[in-house]
Amino acid sequence: MRGEQGRCPAYGPAASRPSLHARGAGGSYFIALEWVERSLKDEMAQGRPIGWPAFFARIGKPLVAALAHAHAHEIEHRDLKPGNVLLTEDGTPKLADFGIAKIRSKAVAPTDETVAEFRSSLYSPPEQEDTIPYVRDVYSYGVLALQVLSGGKARDYADLSEVLADLDLDNAVRTVLRSCVDFDPKKRPANAAVLEQRLLDAEQAQDHRQARRANAGWLKLTRKAAEALCAVVPGAEIPWDRAKQIVLDDLSRIVHVDYGYIPQTDETDKNTLRSLGVPGSCVSSRTRPTASGMSSSPRKPGLKSGWPSGGNGLCN
Repeated sequence: MRGEQGRCPAYGPAASRPSLHARGAGGSYFIALEWVERSLKDEMAQGRPIGWPAFFARIGKPLVAALAHAHAHEIEHRDLKPGNVLLTEDGTPKLADFGIAKIRSKAVAPTDETVAEFRSSLYSPPEQEDTIPYVRDVYSYGVLALQVLSGGKARDYADLSEVLADLDLDNAVRTVLRSCVDFDPKKRPANAAVLEQRLLDAEQAQDHRQARRANAGWLKLTRKAAEALCAVVPGAEIPWDRAKQIVLDDLSRIVHVDYGYIPQTDETDKNTLRSLGVPGSCVSSRTRPTASGMSSSPRKPGLKSGWPSGGNGLCN
């Protein structure tokens, strides 16, 4: 329940545990909960969208964990929206206001609903029926994420797909959020635990891609290598597109890249980068720094490789 000045007690797995107290000789009981002044709605009123990494770390991840905890105990929140996500002074999100929540184990029939007609506009899914458990919360989470990320650009159901398309998101994250706001409830993640795992998997995949980009190198196809790959005589016209495709086909298979080795000192040579393809591959070179950057001491048949430096490479 909301109190004076719009304040609301926090409840849920992300909140402090409530304490049960007895008062007076009459033995009256009450539950004391943490008092939180601000909500995510107040923060969104400032109109500043945030990126996915910041949102997921600060809001999205703990919020989906709280929902997963509730769903594991067969409790649907059914009114997830920014006003019901409270923010403590240090920014910790707390899921609140279970006023229309449903305990699924107590629902004896599909029509046994708590405040069946209560809806919070855009944050409630378009379907009127509530027969598939938990997917209403999943939908609400997806809309909440889109609204926070976009600064509240969606005004109606029809806006959601366009808002999602305009966001700067990793494809894996975008796919998960798209499934959340699917108008077909059967196509959404089955519950918040499933959603949480998919988001964590997407986050991990994104981290791996970023790590690969941060450690990318480039390869430059030399004329000597192209002649050998295409079996043309020295000085003849080279079919560069064919030569490049041969290299790209090799790179699509297993390629091992590692630092060099100095046998005289038994040390790793971080100024040398070796790329070795599978047997029969054309990718095999040793690189070392020169006055103009990284160049190769070719083996067979002479690819140049090195660290990212300017975009004149064959591939990344």
